[in-house]
Amino acid sequence: MTATAILIVEDEKIIARGIEKQVTAMGYTVAGSASTGEEAIQKAVELRPDIVLMDIHLGTGMDGVEAASRIHKQVDVPVVYLTANSDNFTLQRARSSDPFGYVLKPYEDKELKTAIEIGLYRHKTEGRLRENEQWLTATLGSIGDGVIATDKKGRVRLMNVLAEQLTGWRQADALGRDVQDVYRIVAEESRLPVLNPVLHALKKGAPTTLKSGTLLIDSAGVERPIEDSAASILDAGGKASGVVLVFRDITERRRLERQLQEHRHKLEEANARLEMLATTDELTLLKNRRAFQVRLAEEIERSHRYKMPLSLMLLDVDHFKQFNDTFGHPAGDCALQGIARVLGKHSRSTDFVARYGGEEFAILLPNTDQCGAVVSAERIRRAIAEEEWPERQMTVSIGVATITATTRSDTALVEEADAALYRSKRSGRNSVSHANESSPSAD
Repeated sequence: MTATAILIVEDEKIIARGIEKQVTAMGYTVAGSASTGEEAIQKAVELRPDIVLMDIHLGTGMDGVEAASRIHKQVDVPVVYLTANSDNFTLQRARSSDPFGYVLKPYEDKELKTAIEIGLYRHKTEGRLRENEQWLTATLGSIGDGVIATDKKGRVRLMNVLAEQLTGWRQADALGRDVQDVYRIVAEESRLPVLNPVLHALKKGAPTTLKSGTLLIDSAGVERPIEDSAASILDAGGKASGVVLVFRDITERRRLERQLQEHRHKLEEANARLEMLATTDELTLLKNRRAFQVRLAEEIERSHRYKMPLSLMLLDVDHFKQFNDTFGHPAGDCALQGIARVLGKHSRSTDFVARYGGEEFAILLPNTDQCGAVVSAERIRRAIAEEEWPERQMTVSIGVATITATTRSDTALVEEADAALYRSKRSGRNSVSHANESSPSAD
């Protein structure tokens, strides 16, 4: 099997070389690299890579979002963004270009590989759906129509072969008969007779079509859902000399439409599963760091817009390396899963709980001031310390930060909480520190 070819678009040469080494180590091949949006478009057209890793900010000239949009228009190649920006404006612009992934720097190899595989899978799935839609559209367009022509009294004068098949009447037997005897239709739901469109066209002198949900009953009593239209046949003097009725069996079309709907439903479910995988930590089933960064930017913007308090809690499991060395990594994984369950149990439904990385966890507390955040942190610290753990007691150190009028970035809030976390660890662990307090609290 040919290795996946990747085009890397990054204006920083050192970073670009680092990405090349990463993807090569993962088993992919590097089709090429570009440092500007214009060069990215040119190489995407020339090299036709399997996927593009695109930095959003590319210095001067067009940025990555515009380059991705143009690549999307010219070649069928998926684009995954690699960027250090998680502000809402950048996210909205990126989403408008219909990307196949979004990875925030700094990222781990696993995050990058996941984004690449998800992008490739989604691109392949959507390609199959497009092929199915084209095939279904062509099939629907090739279905023939039945034709019946009548005189001005509504008596059959002509039928084509398909009309004979659909009605069960041979033209030789139908000629001269009232069209209502040959073309019998009822409402699908009520089974009541429907006004024959031929009679309607003769009476009104204008084209007419059936309402949806009409059944044609053939001479053997077989029912078929149909569509039809009827129009008057005008003589040289402009008077109606008869009616032409065109109708089609839509049984197959309904089946294909249901099939198409099922394809779309399956694609939506697949995309939902992929989105869940892209935003969920595999071990703890909490939200992952990528999802946390996106939510943090949204909450900071909401906090400033509506003048609402917002706090952030960072937690670190105490002496976790020692725990792993003593009891083994499987036990460590179980311990992290247990910590995650405690966090979920003792957090509010409005809180956003995520695994930040390794043995670190993060909790966003919307509409929570400094006092409320410290109380919540103490409740969680105490719950973990009092939990019955299989190997030994587990404790956490917690750092808390609360947004202020001068906090304008998610980075600043994280740094404040991180500094408070390390103050808790330096003070002996199993304690809570707030960025605005000089000493931690603990049992």
